Amino acid sequence: FGSTLDPILERNPCDVIILRNCSQRTYKQILVPVAGGPHSVLALKTASTLLDPEDGMVIPINVAPPGKSTIDIEEFIAKNVAEMRCRLDRFVPKYVVARDVLGTLVAEAGNVDLVVVGATCERRLRQFATGSLPETLAEKTAFPLVMVKARTPVESLVNRWV
Repeated sequence: FGSTLDPILERNPCDVIILRNCSQRTYKQILVPVAGGPHSVLALKTASTLLDPEDGMVIPINVAPPGKSTIDIEEFIAKNVAEMRCRLDRFVPKYVVARDVLGTLVAEAGNVDLVVVGATCERRLRQFATGSLPETLAEKTAFPLVMVKARTPVESLVNRWV
């Protein structure tokens, strides 16, 4: 994201929400890729806040490569229901098995008004070698996008270095 945002995202003492091309106050269909971590909770909470209260719907999606297990989105939402700002019937989970996770998310994003994605939990060495999915999604698309990074416990010095 550049020299200004990178240090903030690296050592965030609070939740961070970055909006790009978001011109509306509420959205009718919001896609939220869900991997099950702390950033997914914040992404769902953010989506539920931006959701049109009359007829909006949040589409939590889990895209898993063939042979990999998916997470149970309904169970994940039920465990974190206190964090959500809308009724549970506004969440319509979607499961996809696909080799190209990024391509699938880009295609699904073409059918919604907004995408809310959590930052990656990947280690820096892997991110450097392959790039993180949320950042690549942001770079390769122009649709309205919100990226969130939840405040996480302080990592060890070694984890911060790697």
